[in-house]
Amino acid sequence: MGKKIIKTNYRNLRDFDPLSFYKQKNNYNRIYFLLKYAILAPSTHNTQPWLFKIESENCKIFIDPNRLLPESDPENRDLYISLGCSVQNLVEAAKIYGIFKSVSFYPKSKNLVADIYFKNVLTNKKKLDKKSLVIIKAIKNRKNSRGFFINKNIDKIILNKLRHLSLSDVIQVDFINKAEKIKIIAELTSESILKMYGIKQFRKELSSWINNNLSKRREGIPGYSLKFSTLVSFFFPFITRNFNIGKLVAKLNYSSINSAPLICLLSTKNNTPEDWFKIGLLSEKIFIKCTQVGLSTSISVAALEVRSIRGLLKKKLGLMTNPQFIINIGYMKPNNFYTPRLLVKNKLIK
Repeated sequence: MGKKIIKTNYRNLRDFDPLSFYKQKNNYNRIYFLLKYAILAPSTHNTQPWLFKIESENCKIFIDPNRLLPESDPENRDLYISLGCSVQNLVEAAKIYGIFKSVSFYPKSKNLVADIYFKNVLTNKKKLDKKSLVIIKAIKNRKNSRGFFINKNIDKIILNKLRHLSLSDVIQVDFINKAEKIKIIAELTSESILKMYGIKQFRKELSSWINNNLSKRREGIPGYSLKFSTLVSFFFPFITRNFNIGKLVAKLNYSSINSAPLICLLSTKNNTPEDWFKIGLLSEKIFIKCTQVGLSTSISVAALEVRSIRGLLKKKLGLMTNPQFIINIGYMKPNNFYTPRLLVKNKLIK
């Protein structure tokens, strides 16, 4: 019995009918509907650090101050990347329904991050075609996959599609498939994890975001998504908080990254919230495209969280820009382990 994994069914959050958008009779309800896509974005420790304010023809995105991670993300880089991912989902959805107008970013604001503007919210007559439904399915099915990749190379045609997404004058995107470079990333990730797990405050913060398999909590990381049995999931937060298990975690992460046939490394010239936000926008595009073509993705940014190791990564990979985000890409055995989400109504502010 102890080995059985019991998981809460959060799939139903992704089972809403896309055509229900057209049944919404006012601007507010239609924008509210689009936020069902925005909340499915990835975030560090699944903290879901976004808040939404719906206005007549726009939606403001704010930082939720209760979701900051001073130990895991002291610079707030991952925070802005997570927010960018959420905004990109909202933008993609608005484009699908033909009501997207523009996005504004507010680099000098303390909590307001972005404003998404819409057009013809009620009057637009665009219907969902086959291509739109494929994108919607990918937004719903995207997940952060954990574990080891299957020994299978990625077709050049698929790789070219990913490269086409990465055209940007701000973000440098490197698709790495050389074994020696992937090994460097795996080694430095392992080294960083060892350092971070040696810090009690980091372990305390991390453990507070890990939930047992039977938890009804709609934020954080459920044990089943880490592939823990129900029994182990009850003890793991206590173990993480009170014991340094860095060697074990580092070893598992090393093996996982080293098994990836492809790594996408995103970097920028500067280190600003706007750079990080744009990283999030592009990353979510990559996640969606990977999901469309049957690729699994996993996020591993530990090598970037320790400043000295981040500098070492930049040097060893010969980068001229600053590494900001790492996506491992490949094929994994399919699973239906989705992390929970707070409902849209729980993330709205007046």
